Amino acid sequence: MDFEGPAPRELPDGVVEEERGPERLVLRFERDRIPSGRLVEWLSERCPIADLSIEEPPIERIVGEIYRRGLPAAPED
Repeated sequence: MDFEGPAPRELPDGVVEEERGPERLVLRFERDRIPSGRLVEWLSERCPIADLSIEEPPIERIVGEIYRRGLPAAPED
């Protein structure tokens, strides 16, 4: 995400900063904790956004997380 001014310093819960530049942030977040639309809205309230892209994580990262953490528990009925 590129901003029209300094990138916000604080981030909402559930969002992890992976890279920072003066007017740029690369973030990681879980869509079930904060939907992408809500995150974009939250950030744009703090600084105008110049450019933005949202990418799904590579399948290798997802599989690696499953091996490290295990599968999430299924909800009980």
